[in-house]
Amino acid sequence: MSKTENAFFENFGFPRKYKKIHPQLEKLQKNAHSIVEDVLRDEGIPVLQVQSRIKSPESALEKFLQKNYEDPFAQITDFVGLRTIVYLESDVDRAADALRQTFSIDEDNSVDKRFPDAPNVVGYRSLHLICHLGVKRAAHKEYSGICNMPFEVQIRTALTHTWAEIEHKQNYKSSQALPKRLQRKLNLIAATLESVDLQLDSLNKDAKNYRDDLKNEANEEITKDELSDTSLEVVSKKFAERHGIKLSPPDNVDYQNILQDLSEYNIKTVGELRDFLRDFPGEKLKKDQKTDTVSGYLSLAMAANDFDKYLKILQSNKRAVLKRRLPKYMSVTGIEQLEEKLISAGVEIRENQNILRTLLKFKVSDTLLPHFDDDDDDDDDDDENT
Repeated sequence: MSKTENAFFENFGFPRKYKKIHPQLEKLQKNAHSIVEDVLRDEGIPVLQVQSRIKSPESALEKFLQKNYEDPFAQITDFVGLRTIVYLESDVDRAADALRQTFSIDEDNSVDKRFPDAPNVVGYRSLHLICHLGVKRAAHKEYSGICNMPFEVQIRTALTHTWAEIEHKQNYKSSQALPKRLQRKLNLIAATLESVDLQLDSLNKDAKNYRDDLKNEANEEITKDELSDTSLEVVSKKFAERHGIKLSPPDNVDYQNILQDLSEYNIKTVGELRDFLRDFPGEKLKKDQKTDTVSGYLSLAMAANDFDKYLKILQSNKRAVLKRRLPKYMSVTGIEQLEEKLISAGVEIRENQNILRTLLKFKVSDTLLPHFDDDDDDDDDDDENT
């Protein structure tokens, strides 16, 4: 800060006024941050991070002088600023819609910097909303004295945030920051990131449409697709629902084993899986047997279709069967002496897997425990590898 700016800073009484409102700024920051996180979580919008800050006196003065404001405390709208970082371009709009329903928005001072006026401009892309907590919150003690104070919420994608941070750290904001040949290279990078952002969003929409088509059986071409984790889950849930069976796939599950097992039944496409599951006698399951995982459900379907073939899969892969799942297998196969048949075939019947999970949480050496694929945390776990 120059001597002239510092003198102006002091004469205007900026430090004293800033210090006076600082407790309110802290209160506003805390409440706005909490509300934004809660709203986005309740709306199911995936968020990488919500950041917040209070503008420093030096930064406020710089903006005051740059904008030539007459009254900075009335005209600066981002003394409190929040940054919401989402994953996809469409989530920016979803987040903005949610915040518009939550706060009072100053649309005149809000700006969408994702769409520059000139089509050849690339670089910084973000939606800036100027918000107030709104009069409806004024009656609540925790919001006393801050409901009419403005704050800014910036919403951007993770890729845009990465670009903005690099641009800021390397001081590339000025068009004269680099010679033309390097500036062109910088612009190409910015354009590439924008293109990737848009393509990721497009891919996400295509994947959602694909799931909808699988569920609605609306596209015959899909029947020729090779099975994937997505089609396995959607088609299994669809057919399970017909018998009142609820499937709850865990997060980050790997269906490689079950896909390999299905291939032993010559089931490799969406159409083949649909045909296979149409014959599954799910109606034979008792009321208390109608919750499972996707892998568990498909394991039952394979056992019901050809138990001897399923038995060979268990033997060749040295898999154990959890004892609590035996009634389900008995229901769909009609084999009453199922446990004896499994034991005589050399298949281990495991009493309970939960003790293994407990030991693993304490990082017991893997050499002390049989290997298993942990597909779910429910009581209806799939058959395990030993």
